[in-house]
Amino acid sequence: DARDLRAAKPPAAVREKGAALLVQWSPLSAAPRQISVLRASNNLSDFRMEFEVQPNVKTAGWVFRAKDSKNYYAIKLEAASIGRDPFVLRRFAVVDGREQSGSSISVPASLRTGAIYKVRTEAVGNQFTTWISENKVDEWNDARLNAGGVGLYSDRGEPSTVVGALNVYPLIKKK
Repeated sequence: DARDLRAAKPPAAVREKGAALLVQWSPLSAAPRQISVLRASNNLSDFRMEFEVQPNVKTAGWVFRAKDSKNYYAIKLEAASIGRDPFVLRRFAVVDGREQSGSSISVPASLRTGAIYKVRTEAVGNQFTTWISENKVDEWNDARLNAGGVGLYSDRGEPSTVVGALNVYPLIKKK
């Protein structure tokens, strides 16, 4: 079943620091991207975020460590234009208002348009990891932004395709 609802567990080196954050949105930007972050997440550094998406022609985007509308990391799951795999995970940073070069990762062909998939992104220190349906699809390091809000984004004219709730859990390193 494409709808994988098993509880995601944080890595062994971290643990949750309380319950999920309350969902109260603050708009950061309306152009060229519409960005909204959870108010309670404004100073997060280490966290786990989870939500479900239903990939369509254009799909879901999320941001983290969003200091303001000119400084954030972004990830987007979108339909691939060419190649075998139907979806691409694109990640990039915006620093001082300029989009930095990013990376695009092909997502395995097991994803199907119209199915619902659980997405999880974790940030611990300078390491970021993203899973789709419990399969690790990306892992990278970056030290440019160390704290900020967590939320969703879409490019102008694209509908958001997040299904259900966005859950964000602060994480702390185990001693």
